Amino acid sequence: MKPSRKSIKAFLGGIRNTINAHAGGPLRELVRLLNPRIRGWANYFRHLVSSRVFTKVDGAIFDATVRWMRRRHPGKGLSWLQKRYFRSSGGRRWVITAPTWSADGSTSYSDLFQASGLPIRRHVKVRAAATAFDPAFRDYFRQLRKSRSRATATERAGSYRPSSRPRRPRPPQPGRVTAALGKA
Repeated sequence: MKPSRKSIKAFLGGIRNTINAHAGGPLRELVRLLNPRIRGWANYFRHLVSSRVFTKVDGAIFDATVRWMRRRHPGKGLSWLQKRYFRSSGGRRWVITAPTWSADGSTSYSDLFQASGLPIRRHVKVRAAATAFDPAFRDYFRQLRKSRSRATATERAGSYRPSSRPRRPRPPQPGRVTAALGKA
């Protein structure tokens, strides 16, 4: 199972409407508005087979955000936009970010959330005959709780791997970036 096309289309339509309604505002506000929506939608579908869908959704959001940048600065080129709106973070390049400077001179960044960075967590069914009130299944439920809490703790630490094969991040393709910026 994966997210339906109708759900994806409705979600991306809402994201595009938010971006278009926020045409004149700063990127910091746009990121503040978009992050909870993207994170919530991705969390809802994280138990399904949705990593490819998440990658496609991230690409569509990236393209819409780059179009927003081009509308704001029609005379500026790709290198200027890259210096102003993007940064590299870890293994990711082209991270849409809004820097914030504090009074002491330190800088913090608000990055646009990427759904593809959210690990997929499979749902583990409880045995049909098992009941929490039966003492015979006490060890079964203890192990189930322990495995779920361990998965949650490792996920928060950023080392959760749903399979033995490490997940490879899928950055936006360079050809798409130049096409979105009108440099086909």
